Amino acid sequence: MRALGRQVRRTREFLGLTQRELAQRAGVSQGAVSRFEGGRAMSASFLTIVRLNVALAQALGSRDQSTLSEEARRYLRFIEFLAVPPDAGKAGETPVAERELTMDPGSEEWMSLYRRVSPRNRARLLALAAAAADALEE
Repeated sequence: MRALGRQVRRTREFLGLTQRELAQRAGVSQGAVSRFEGGRAMSASFLTIVRLNVALAQALGSRDQSTLSEEARRYLRFIEFLAVPPDAGKAGETPVAERELTMDPGSEEWMSLYRRVSPRNRARLLALAAAAADALEE
């Protein structure tokens, strides 16, 4: 958590934002930003952490992308996936909870079935699935 707080601070300072400005953009208190950056926010809510990161990513995304490292660009893509679009719910926008995680929706359904089975029965489920796959190949 401390390392994440230090990274938030480095990014905020790189962007030239004050704690208050970041807090306003993220919709959290300036104290929350201070505690998080200082590693004193051990009980920070997930929502607070996401809001801070989304606000930083939006500010970082407004910079010239060619000046950013590959890691920074990867971070932007990750946060873009998590962020709720400002106009969520409007025509053409997909709510976060409905965004595809995989190119094959069947694989998401398979993982759901796998997790639904108790851990001690998962080997049996895999054996059944393997037998079914063999039968379908014939």
